[in-house]
Amino acid sequence: MFNLFRNEWRKLWAKKSSWILLLIAVVFAGLTAWGMHGLGTGINSTVTSDSLSGASTGAKAFLTIFSSGSSLVSIFAIVMTAIIITEEFAKNTIKLLLTRPYNRHQILCSKFLAALAYLVVSLVVVYLVAILFTGAFWGFGGLNKVVDHGMNTWLYGLVTIAIYVLGNLFYLSVVFVLAAGMRSQGLAITFSILLEFVLSIVTQLLTVLMVNKQWWWIKWNPFNLMSYNPLVGNLKGMPAAASLSGWGWAIGLIIYIAVFYFIADYIFNRRDVSLS
Repeated sequence: MFNLFRNEWRKLWAKKSSWILLLIAVVFAGLTAWGMHGLGTGINSTVTSDSLSGASTGAKAFLTIFSSGSSLVSIFAIVMTAIIITEEFAKNTIKLLLTRPYNRHQILCSKFLAALAYLVVSLVVVYLVAILFTGAFWGFGGLNKVVDHGMNTWLYGLVTIAIYVLGNLFYLSVVFVLAAGMRSQGLAITFSILLEFVLSIVTQLLTVLMVNKQWWWIKWNPFNLMSYNPLVGNLKGMPAAASLSGWGWAIGLIIYIAVFYFIADYIFNRRDVSLS
Protein backbone atom coordinates (compact mmCIF):
# COMPACT_ATOMS: atom_id res chain seq x y z
CA MET A 1 0.00 0.00 0.00
CA PHE A 2 2.84 2.38 0.83
CA ASN A 3 4.48 1.70 -2.54
CA LEU A 4 1.19 2.46 -4.26
CA PHE A 5 0.85 5.75 -2.39
CA ARG A 6 4.47 6.65 -3.16
CA ASN A 7 3.82 5.97 -6.83
CA GLU A 8 0.74 8.22 -6.82
CA TRP A 9 2.69 10.91 -4.96
CA ARG A 10 5.46 10.85 -7.54
CA LYS A 11 2.99 10.91 -10.43
CA LEU A 12 1.23 13.91 -8.92
CA TRP A 13 4.39 15.97 -8.58
CA ALA A 14 5.63 14.84 -11.99
CA LYS A 15 2.83 16.92 -13.48
CA LYS A 16 3.81 20.48 -14.35
CA SER A 17 0.34 21.63 -13.34
CA SER A 18 1.01 20.64 -9.71
CA TRP A 19 3.98 23.00 -9.52
CA ILE A 20 2.37 25.75 -11.58
CA LEU A 21 -0.78 25.88 -9.45
CA LEU A 22 1.24 25.94 -6.23
CA LEU A 23 3.42 28.71 -7.67
CA ILE A 24 0.33 30.74 -8.54
CA ALA A 25 -0.91 30.46 -4.93
CA VAL A 26 2.50 31.55 -3.63
CA VAL A 27 2.71 34.49 -6.04
CA PHE A 28 -0.81 35.58 -5.13
CA ALA A 29 0.07 35.52 -1.44
CA GLY A 30 3.20 37.56 -2.20
CA LEU A 31 1.24 40.10 -4.23
CA THR A 32 -1.23 40.44 -1.37
CA ALA A 33 1.62 41.22 1.02
CA TRP A 34 3.28 43.61 -1.41
CA GLY A 35 0.00 45.37 -2.12
CA MET A 36 -0.87 45.86 1.55
CA HIS A 37 2.59 47.15 2.37
CA GLY A 38 3.16 49.22 -0.75
CA LEU A 39 -0.23 50.88 -0.79
CA GLY A 40 -0.31 51.35 2.96
CA THR A 41 -3.81 49.90 3.21
CA GLY A 42 -5.29 48.74 6.48
CA ILE A 43 -4.96 45.14 7.44
CA ASN A 44 -8.19 43.31 6.82
CA SER A 45 -8.99 41.14 9.82
CA THR A 46 -12.33 39.84 8.58
CA VAL A 47 -10.75 36.42 8.18
CA THR A 48 -10.27 36.29 11.93
CA SER A 49 -12.39 36.69 15.03
CA ASP A 50 -13.21 39.98 16.73
CA SER A 51 -10.83 39.08 19.54
CA LEU A 52 -7.96 39.72 17.12
CA SER A 53 -8.70 43.43 17.05
CA GLY A 54 -5.86 43.98 19.50
CA ALA A 55 -3.40 41.74 17.69
CA SER A 56 -0.23 43.18 16.22
CA THR A 57 -0.17 44.52 12.68
CA GLY A 58 2.22 41.75 11.69
CA ALA A 59 -0.13 39.07 13.01
CA LYS A 60 -3.09 40.49 11.10
CA ALA A 61 -0.96 40.83 7.98
CA PHE A 62 0.16 37.21 8.23
CA LEU A 63 -3.41 35.93 8.57
CA THR A 64 -4.57 38.00 5.60
CA ILE A 65 -1.67 36.85 3.42
CA PHE A 66 -2.14 33.23 4.42
CA SER A 67 -5.88 33.43 3.79
CA SER A 68 -5.37 34.81 0.28
CA GLY A 69 -2.96 32.04 -0.70
CA SER A 70 -4.87 29.22 0.98
CA SER A 71 -8.09 30.18 -0.79
CA LEU A 72 -6.40 29.38 -4.10
CA VAL A 73 -4.88 26.21 -2.66
CA SER A 74 -8.39 24.97 -1.89
CA ILE A 75 -9.42 25.38 -5.54
CA PHE A 76 -6.19 23.95 -6.93
CA ALA A 77 -6.39 20.89 -4.66
CA ILE A 78 -9.84 20.23 -6.10
CA VAL A 79 -8.44 20.47 -9.64
CA MET A 80 -5.56 18.09 -8.94
CA THR A 81 -7.86 15.62 -7.20
CA ALA A 82 -10.15 15.49 -10.22
CA ILE A 83 -7.15 15.01 -12.51
CA ILE A 84 -5.49 12.13 -10.67
CA ILE A 85 -8.69 10.08 -10.82
CA THR A 86 -10.05 10.82 -14.29
CA GLU A 87 -6.68 10.59 -16.04
CA GLU A 88 -6.46 6.88 -15.27
CA PHE A 89 -9.52 6.33 -17.43
CA ALA A 90 -8.76 9.07 -19.95
CA LYS A 91 -5.27 7.65 -20.63
CA ASN A 92 -6.45 4.06 -20.20
CA THR A 93 -3.77 3.44 -17.55
CA ILE A 94 -6.32 2.01 -15.12
CA LYS A 95 -6.01 -1.37 -16.86
CA LEU A 96 -2.27 -1.39 -16.22
CA LEU A 97 -2.82 -0.55 -12.56
CA LEU A 98 -5.28 -3.41 -12.18
CA THR A 99 -2.71 -5.91 -13.48
CA ARG A 100 -0.60 -5.21 -10.41
CA PRO A 101 -1.25 -6.84 -7.02
CA TYR A 102 -3.57 -4.04 -5.89
CA ASN A 103 -7.34 -3.93 -5.79
CA ARG A 104 -9.49 -0.92 -6.60
CA HIS A 105 -10.02 -0.08 -2.93
CA GLN A 106 -6.27 0.32 -2.48
CA ILE A 107 -5.88 2.32 -5.69
CA LEU A 108 -8.57 4.81 -4.70
CA CYS A 109 -7.25 5.05 -1.14
CA SER A 110 -3.73 5.82 -2.41
CA LYS A 111 -5.13 8.59 -4.60
CA PHE A 112 -7.08 10.02 -1.68
CA LEU A 113 -3.94 10.05 0.47
CA ALA A 114 -1.95 11.65 -2.36
CA ALA A 115 -4.59 14.38 -2.74
CA LEU A 116 -4.56 14.94 1.02
CA ALA A 117 -0.76 15.15 1.06
CA TYR A 118 -0.80 17.66 -1.82
CA LEU A 119 -3.29 19.80 0.09
CA VAL A 120 -1.24 19.71 3.30
CA VAL A 121 2.08 20.43 1.58
CA SER A 122 0.58 23.32 -0.39
CA LEU A 123 -0.91 24.89 2.74
CA VAL A 124 2.37 24.53 4.61
CA VAL A 125 4.24 26.20 1.73
CA VAL A 126 1.79 29.11 1.73
CA TYR A 127 2.11 29.30 5.53
CA LEU A 128 5.90 29.61 5.27
CA VAL A 129 5.64 32.16 2.46
CA ALA A 130 3.19 34.23 4.52
CA ILE A 131 5.64 34.20 7.44
CA LEU A 132 8.53 35.30 5.23
CA PHE A 133 6.61 38.18 3.67
CA THR A 134 5.24 39.25 7.04
CA GLY A 135 8.73 39.28 8.51
CA ALA A 136 10.14 41.16 5.53
CA PHE A 137 7.50 43.91 5.56
CA TRP A 138 6.36 44.12 9.19
CA GLY A 139 9.04 42.30 11.17
CA PHE A 140 8.97 38.92 12.89
CA GLY A 141 8.46 40.34 16.37
CA GLY A 142 4.70 40.61 16.08
CA LEU A 143 4.41 36.91 15.25
CA ASN A 144 5.54 35.95 18.74
CA LYS A 145 2.75 37.82 20.51
CA VAL A 146 -0.43 36.09 21.66
CA VAL A 147 -3.12 36.43 19.02
CA ASP A 148 -6.14 34.51 20.26
CA HIS A 149 -7.02 31.45 22.33
CA GLY A 150 -3.67 31.83 24.10
CA MET A 151 -1.76 31.11 20.87
CA ASN A 152 0.86 33.21 19.14
CA THR A 153 0.69 33.76 15.38
CA TRP A 154 2.93 30.79 14.57
CA LEU A 155 0.71 28.31 16.42
CA TYR A 156 -2.51 30.03 15.37
CA GLY A 157 -1.47 29.60 11.74
CA LEU A 158 -0.72 25.89 12.22
CA VAL A 159 -4.12 25.32 13.84
CA THR A 160 -5.70 27.20 10.93
CA ILE A 161 -3.96 24.79 8.54
CA ALA A 162 -5.51 21.83 10.40
CA ILE A 163 -8.96 23.45 10.15
CA TYR A 164 -8.50 24.12 6.43
CA VAL A 165 -7.37 20.55 5.84
CA LEU A 166 -10.42 19.03 7.51
CA GLY A 167 -12.78 21.43 5.75
CA ASN A 168 -11.22 20.87 2.34
CA LEU A 169 -11.23 17.12 2.81
CA PHE A 170 -15.00 17.28 2.58
CA TYR A 171 -14.73 19.02 -0.79
CA LEU A 172 -12.19 16.45 -1.95
CA SER A 173 -14.43 13.56 -0.92
CA VAL A 174 -17.28 15.06 -2.98
CA VAL A 175 -14.88 15.55 -5.91
CA PHE A 176 -13.94 11.88 -5.62
CA VAL A 177 -17.61 10.97 -6.09
CA LEU A 178 -17.88 13.17 -9.20
CA ALA A 179 -14.56 12.12 -10.73
CA ALA A 180 -15.10 8.41 -10.04
CA GLY A 181 -18.18 8.41 -12.24
CA MET A 182 -17.05 10.74 -15.05
CA ARG A 183 -15.06 9.89 -18.15
CA SER A 184 -14.28 13.46 -19.17
CA GLN A 185 -11.43 15.07 -17.26
CA GLY A 186 -12.58 18.54 -18.29
CA LEU A 187 -16.11 17.99 -17.03
CA ALA A 188 -14.88 16.56 -13.75
CA ILE A 189 -12.67 19.61 -13.14
CA THR A 190 -15.39 22.07 -14.19
CA PHE A 191 -18.09 20.53 -12.02
CA SER A 192 -15.68 20.23 -9.10
CA ILE A 193 -14.73 23.92 -9.20
CA LEU A 194 -18.34 25.04 -9.66
CA LEU A 195 -19.24 22.90 -6.69
CA GLU A 196 -17.28 25.10 -4.28
CA PHE A 197 -19.07 28.25 -5.42
CA VAL A 198 -22.50 26.63 -5.51
CA LEU A 199 -22.09 25.26 -1.99
CA SER A 200 -21.36 28.74 -0.62
CA ILE A 201 -24.70 29.95 -2.01
CA VAL A 202 -26.53 26.90 -0.69
CA THR A 203 -25.00 27.50 2.75
CA GLN A 204 -26.40 31.02 2.92
CA LEU A 205 -29.85 29.89 1.81
CA LEU A 206 -29.96 27.07 4.36
CA THR A 207 -28.82 29.41 7.14
CA VAL A 208 -31.65 31.82 6.35
CA LEU A 209 -34.11 28.93 6.26
CA MET A 210 -32.83 27.58 9.57
CA VAL A 211 -33.21 30.91 11.36
CA ASN A 212 -36.59 31.83 9.85
CA LYS A 213 -38.19 28.42 10.35
CA GLN A 214 -36.22 27.63 13.51
CA TRP A 215 -35.24 24.28 12.06
CA TRP A 216 -32.11 24.02 14.18
CA TRP A 217 -31.26 20.53 12.91
CA ILE A 218 -30.24 22.15 9.62
CA LYS A 219 -27.06 23.31 11.35
CA TRP A 220 -25.72 19.78 10.87
CA ASN A 221 -25.85 19.96 7.08
CA PRO A 222 -22.37 19.62 5.56
CA PHE A 223 -22.49 23.05 3.93
CA ASN A 224 -22.98 24.76 7.27
CA LEU A 225 -20.17 22.73 8.80
CA MET A 226 -17.94 23.81 5.92
CA SER A 227 -18.52 27.50 6.67
CA TYR A 228 -17.86 27.14 10.40
CA ASN A 229 -14.45 28.01 11.82
CA PRO A 230 -13.81 26.86 15.42
CA LEU A 231 -11.28 29.65 15.94
CA VAL A 232 -13.81 32.31 14.95
CA GLY A 233 -16.85 30.70 16.56
CA ASN A 234 -20.52 31.22 15.80
CA LEU A 235 -21.94 34.35 14.21
CA LYS A 236 -23.05 37.16 16.48
CA GLY A 237 -26.71 36.96 17.39
CA MET A 238 -26.96 33.30 16.41
CA PRO A 239 -29.38 31.44 18.74
CA ALA A 240 -27.80 28.90 21.06
CA ALA A 241 -29.80 26.11 19.40
CA ALA A 242 -28.15 26.94 16.06
CA SER A 243 -24.62 27.18 17.47
CA LEU A 244 -21.89 24.65 16.82
CA SER A 245 -19.03 23.47 18.98
CA GLY A 246 -15.54 22.61 17.83
CA TRP A 247 -15.96 18.91 18.58
CA GLY A 248 -19.38 18.77 16.96
CA TRP A 249 -17.99 20.46 13.86
CA ALA A 250 -15.04 18.05 13.60
CA ILE A 251 -17.05 14.87 14.20
CA GLY A 252 -19.76 15.98 11.78
CA LEU A 253 -17.28 16.69 8.99
CA ILE A 254 -15.43 13.41 9.53
CA ILE A 255 -18.72 11.51 9.21
CA TYR A 256 -19.62 13.31 5.98
CA ILE A 257 -16.12 12.77 4.57
CA ALA A 258 -16.37 9.04 5.31
CA VAL A 259 -19.84 8.80 3.73
CA PHE A 260 -18.82 10.50 0.49
CA TYR A 261 -15.55 8.58 0.32
CA PHE A 262 -17.36 5.24 0.56
CA ILE A 263 -19.81 6.38 -2.12
CA ALA A 264 -16.84 7.21 -4.37
CA ASP A 265 -15.28 3.85 -3.54
CA TYR A 266 -18.51 2.07 -4.49
CA ILE A 267 -18.69 3.89 -7.85
CA PHE A 268 -14.98 3.41 -8.57
CA ASN A 269 -15.12 -0.32 -7.87
CA ARG A 270 -18.09 -0.87 -10.17
CA ARG A 271 -16.91 1.23 -13.05
CA ASP A 272 -16.46 -0.69 -16.29
CA VAL A 273 -12.84 -0.26 -17.38
CA SER A 274 -13.53 -1.91 -20.74
CA LEU A 275 -15.21 1.31 -21.85
CA SER A 276 -12.15 3.41 -21.02
